[in-house]
Amino acid sequence: SLFYKEPDFKKDMTVYHLKVHAKFPGHITFYDSLSKKIGYTVKYKYEKPGVYKRKCEEDYTKAVQLLNNFYKKNWVSKAFYQLAISDLKARELLWFGEMLGSEIDIPNRAELIKSMNFPQFNNDTLLIASDKWAIAAAVNNYYILNEHKDEDGYSDLSKVMTTAIKHYTGLTRDYVMYGILRDYLGKNVINYKANYELFQKNCGNRLIKIAVDNMVNAYVPTEEISIETTLTELLSKTKLFNKKGKLLSLNQILNDSLPNIIDCWASWCYPCKLQLPFMQTIEEKYKGRIHVIYLSFDFEELKWKNYLNKSKLNGEQFLLNNNTENIFSKYFKIQTIPRYILLSKSGATVLNDKMPLPGLEDQFEKILSQYGIFPKQ
Repeated sequence: SLFYKEPDFKKDMTVYHLKVHAKFPGHITFYDSLSKKIGYTVKYKYEKPGVYKRKCEEDYTKAVQLLNNFYKKNWVSKAFYQLAISDLKARELLWFGEMLGSEIDIPNRAELIKSMNFPQFNNDTLLIASDKWAIAAAVNNYYILNEHKDEDGYSDLSKVMTTAIKHYTGLTRDYVMYGILRDYLGKNVINYKANYELFQKNCGNRLIKIAVDNMVNAYVPTEEISIETTLTELLSKTKLFNKKGKLLSLNQILNDSLPNIIDCWASWCYPCKLQLPFMQTIEEKYKGRIHVIYLSFDFEELKWKNYLNKSKLNGEQFLLNNNTENIFSKYFKIQTIPRYILLSKSGATVLNDKMPLPGLEDQFEKILSQYGIFPKQ
């Protein structure tokens, strides 16, 4: 991390119940202090535009004052301070963006935005260092460089894509283009293919290009999933990727001699990650009795692989791209994860498509026992 410095345990400070011993303790505690001072975010409550603008500016000023106080006390390094200043400006734009993205009409919109003096959000170093900076770059493209409104039916794809290419460079441009194609996928946009080709022409990052290609190729329009779609068809049409990037169908990885459990999760899903150790315990307890498939709903292959490597997850790991737009998600009506689906041998029958959380071990195992599935002796 760009924020990390080797601690020398010269200073310590306490925020909430966390006591930190480090050379720069504020690297760990600043954002906790910020959340305590102004809250996680500034919520738009349909105030008048000028009133909400002042609200954002006032909270930004409080945040900077807090950071300055940390810096004066030598609780944060100069490098952290410089990055945090930019990160706070990104947060201010995200707060302000809540109003810009609402359905209300804003008088003197251009003048109001200009008075906020936002940066260009075209800095690849900050894009990597701050997740808020990355999101702000996308919000800046939608609501400041353009006047995107969801209720307009996503008819402005070409405009927002062209704007991103014109105003951004490098990794920032690639990230923003990726977000646009993800947001507009499945919105019945006539010129989606043309803008997808425009992305392919202008994207310079290989991993982002692969992620978008996988996302687009995995998409199945809703109308292709009818009430007559059989489970067999679903399993053959559900496409996923193994850790080596090989494209497979779900029916290719199902076990023919054991019942199959599909664990639907993602690296960005905190509740999912809490349940993973419980699922792996059940997998070991029922070894030779069930076959567990870990199906990630991550949009980005790199983040999925990084989490697998970092957490050293065992088991059969696969990536289901395109999240809720995939035929698998639509068939099982998956809107939230984690989700656990129990299939019979070879996936011939859906035994239970809403299993309890693995952490609720008694309830989970009770369902298994109803189908004659018991722990190994």
